[in-house]
Amino acid sequence: MGFAKLGVMDLSELYRKKELSPVEYAKDMAQRIESENYNAIVTFDKNLCMKYAKESEKRYLEGEPLSMMDGVPIGIKDIIDTKEIRTTYGCNAYKEHYPKEDAFAVKQLLKAGANVSVKTNTCQFAMGPTGEVSFAGPVKNPSNPKHVTGGSSSGSASAVRANLVPCALGTDSGGSIRLPSALTGVIGLKPTFGLVSNQGVMPVCESVDVVGPMTRNVVDNALVLSTIAGYNELDWRSAPYPKQDYTQKIGDDAVGRIAIGVDFLKEPIDPFVKQGFEMAVRLLRKVGYETEEKSLGDLSELRQCHQILMMASAHYVHKKEIEQYRSDVYDQVYRRLCSGDVTSDRHIYNELNKHEMIRRMNEAMQGFDFFIHPTTPLLACKIGEGEKEIKIGAYMVNPFLTYGQNTWIASYCNWPSINIPTGENEDGLTAGLCIIARPYKEKELYQIGDLLLKLVKNN
Repeated sequence: MGFAKLGVMDLSELYRKKELSPVEYAKDMAQRIESENYNAIVTFDKNLCMKYAKESEKRYLEGEPLSMMDGVPIGIKDIIDTKEIRTTYGCNAYKEHYPKEDAFAVKQLLKAGANVSVKTNTCQFAMGPTGEVSFAGPVKNPSNPKHVTGGSSSGSASAVRANLVPCALGTDSGGSIRLPSALTGVIGLKPTFGLVSNQGVMPVCESVDVVGPMTRNVVDNALVLSTIAGYNELDWRSAPYPKQDYTQKIGDDAVGRIAIGVDFLKEPIDPFVKQGFEMAVRLLRKVGYETEEKSLGDLSELRQCHQILMMASAHYVHKKEIEQYRSDVYDQVYRRLCSGDVTSDRHIYNELNKHEMIRRMNEAMQGFDFFIHPTTPLLACKIGEGEKEIKIGAYMVNPFLTYGQNTWIASYCNWPSINIPTGENEDGLTAGLCIIARPYKEKELYQIGDLLLKLVKNN
């Protein structure tokens, strides 16, 4: 029996039936990681992995597993603190850094019995849309290793797609979960801001940063979110929202109304991305969803506000790195950090403009349940070509500047958004579609997301 493609739900069921043990799976996973990991994994503590696996196995043998996550390995993006495993933030200056405390999300996983022994590669300080700027080197796209994964949760996306781990955590401030999910063909959720505590996560921008799950199917994604979500009174960003089972609505019959982001279908857009999006819309209509095209108007100034807000926050957070560790900071990251050296007046202006973006989204979604758009207009470029212009139709575009041009909206609004894969071309390159819902509507996102994924696979 092959274990590589087993997901969270699969493992939980097999463990419970005693048809597979956590130790067996951990040994098999270790072999996969040591064989070929696409530079997705920056640290793997095999001894810790086996320790957790043996503890889980004992609980299953005694009939007392802690949760459905008990014995399930999970990759942790390397800007999320783990006190037992080094946390590098993608920077050489921190290559031997061991935090004093686990991040809140990691504590939630450990309480549930999850096997936390894998740290996944990340763009330095979680800043980079291609997955190339890390002291550990660029992450390879498992379906075509000459191409990027997208970033900044590059290693998490690659590790999940390559079947190295059944699930992983990423972080998202403007698309860093959803973009690599689209470019590798996995499920990635950016939760509502505050649903998962950010305590113990290196910030990019504290008013938009979120931690979220990346998986190969929707049910597994919901299981991970159910585990890591929860109120943390020590974190001002944490929302006092009750603990939920986010799998509850998956599989239930449902129809609703969908606003189609028509602005995001304009050129330049890769034909395969557009084709996959239009196919998904047809499939949703076929099963009863009503759709209508909606425009958000000119978003250029609002996007700039989001970018400056992020960089101003990052500039403040990383003053030490800019001043003391300049030689360890990649030029691309350094330029972005320095672009955030703005006046406090401009910072406040950009924060206040968030409400204009929310107003536009509320207006577009009046009478609708969801808003959809292509996750990114491009496919994965080749490694080393992230800042080189490529031809899309009649246009020349820069992937570095273009990859995140759609995903920032949900981040700026602090609304939840999920990437659902819409297809893979003959080169192994994948496209995705983002579904946005109102705050705390993750159950509904999983419901429509699971349906759409099945429709696409069966098409």
